Amino acid sequence: IQAKVRTKVLINDKYLVKNVNYLYKMGYLPFYIEEETKTDASAKNLYYTLVWDANDVPPKLMQLVEDKKNNLFSKSNILYKSAILRFAKEYKIKFNFLNTSLSSILLKEAYKSGFKTKKPFVWVYVDQHIPQKVYAWQNGKFVFESPVNTGVMGTTNVGTYMVYLRFKKTEMKGTFPGSDKTYDDPDVPWVNYFYKGEALHGFPRKRYGYPQSAGCVELPIQNAKELYKILYKYAVVTVSNYDKTYLATHPYKAAQNPATQEASFKVINPLRLGF
Repeated sequence: IQAKVRTKVLINDKYLVKNVNYLYKMGYLPFYIEEETKTDASAKNLYYTLVWDANDVPPKLMQLVEDKKNNLFSKSNILYKSAILRFAKEYKIKFNFLNTSLSSILLKEAYKSGFKTKKPFVWVYVDQHIPQKVYAWQNGKFVFESPVNTGVMGTTNVGTYMVYLRFKKTEMKGTFPGSDKTYDDPDVPWVNYFYKGEALHGFPRKRYGYPQSAGCVELPIQNAKELYKILYKYAVVTVSNYDKTYLATHPYKAAQNPATQEASFKVINPLRLGF
């Protein structure tokens, strides 16, 4: 039996520790926090052990629990923010989530009433390297994988975001990057907006796996439907750096000579590559 993954973090808010544990028990987070072990040199922060409810956690996901500068886990952490905002939405209550003491009272009340989320925590990773793919991690493992197309000319923004708007079908229109060509698609299906006008959504293409979109992350329509069912408002989405070598060419050249492009495709194992 493999041991659960553990991460040492600094926390300077005792209520935050309680809140994380309540959110974990209600299914909003994939980790809980154990009691403090020792103080740092300044004695202002306490070291805690963050325990993942999994035997194997993608390094890219683990990196999201701590500030790179000071190893501090704070109330502005995107995983905590995603969880507390989703709790507020599903529990149908409005409050300032930055007020951790108030949050603790509300979370305790909800937990004692038996309240739980219907969808467990999920993390989405968009790999922009060729062949481009999207993965969904849930309950300690990758539960979804699909080829995708991201934006031409590096127009899909790199970073970690939260889904802020969802549609089963919506209209998308704009101007294609690097040209004066406009588009107006009235019925784009299974849409999850995560950054400004960028979204994970279904879109029909002859091929997937390399940049073709105006900035969104396009999936085969049936795959987009499956991902839509897994996701929820405030789900965390990480977008990797893009393949600079590929972007050195015009985005349409590979489409004109697909055999050359497909010959370079290789199967990617997300766990082996350490996402």
